[in-house]
Amino acid sequence: MKNNKLRVLHVIKTLSLGGAEVNLFNLSQAIDTNKFEIHIGYSYGGEFETRFKQLGVRLFKYSNTAYKVKSLASLIIIFRILRYIFKNKIQIVHTHNFNAHVWGGIAARLSGVKVIEHVHDYRYEEPLYLEKRGVRPDQFRLAKYFAKLSDSIVVLTKNNKNLLLRNRIASDRKIKMLLNGINPKFNQSVDGYELRKKHCIPADRRIIFAAARISQEKNIGAVIDIAEISVQRCDKVIFVIAGDGPLKNELEENVKKRNLDNIVRFIGFCPNVKEFLKISNIFIQPTLLELHSITMIEAMSMGVPVLVSQGVGCNDYFITHGENGFLLDPYKPEVWAQTINLLLDNQSLSNTIGNAGSKLIENECDIKKTVKNIENLYYDLVSTM
Repeated sequence: MKNNKLRVLHVIKTLSLGGAEVNLFNLSQAIDTNKFEIHIGYSYGGEFETRFKQLGVRLFKYSNTAYKVKSLASLIIIFRILRYIFKNKIQIVHTHNFNAHVWGGIAARLSGVKVIEHVHDYRYEEPLYLEKRGVRPDQFRLAKYFAKLSDSIVVLTKNNKNLLLRNRIASDRKIKMLLNGINPKFNQSVDGYELRKKHCIPADRRIIFAAARISQEKNIGAVIDIAEISVQRCDKVIFVIAGDGPLKNELEENVKKRNLDNIVRFIGFCPNVKEFLKISNIFIQPTLLELHSITMIEAMSMGVPVLVSQGVGCNDYFITHGENGFLLDPYKPEVWAQTINLLLDNQSLSNTIGNAGSKLIENECDIKKTVKNIENLYYDLVSTM
């Protein structure tokens, strides 16, 4: 029986838990499998490997370890991807992460198939902007050259699009701006008592939740500052931080030195953030660098009021301050503490903000809408082959 499905190979660095991986999983879960045959090439496994297998997605491991683009191993990786493209008659290569784009993009070009460059990282941010936020811009210095491999570039923010246009890296026709999408409905029941018990959270504490990679650009240290100020006004709160990263041990020591052990709780890797959001009162994200946070839109979809950084990623034109969330200066913890206490003191306001946020996600970030745009992009590219 002839297979008329459009065959797409996604190339990503890993299947560990991260924004790009979550986004790819959401896309793979929602795409019409009667029309599309999805393949995923990756270098090593992680938390999502089993989940993708359960979806029935065809997985292809092009390497068992992590390599840099400048490594000689890149030649072997490109050859393996190229061979996979020919063997499986791939029609579109859809890349994620910068390294994956280099390897997948070159292999696609050599095989004559179309390339979509999906930007989940900071390759198209200004170098000085990145340096000020603790990210080395040199890792992306070749991005503008490898953009020439792309038939279409999907970005999440206006800043990314403007940089591409300003520096004449890509034409307006070539750039597509698409927000991340999620399933806005969460019907899974959560045993709040057991979840609190597992993490030693007293039943009378209201939960302020944060989830991120614990690194400099995510500014998790600010959460500790916010907690210290906030607790002076309301002592029946606990700040729960989910995630791991290079600064985790240092920040945990900081909490102990400031005698905030009962106020700030690090819970490490959280396999299902939505479960914790279900029992949270407020979500905060004082990050210095972000594009379009999936955790933020998950929180909003569940009616949890969000406090996020002003002037970061797409926040300023996605969130309407005081209506469906709050935009705050990430360098002013006292303002975050005041806003948290305002919401804790006014349940009506908290409900209004949460409901408006939920409505925004339902209208703008439903994964069905995102996938439809991606599917149309696939068809547009194939029609020009």
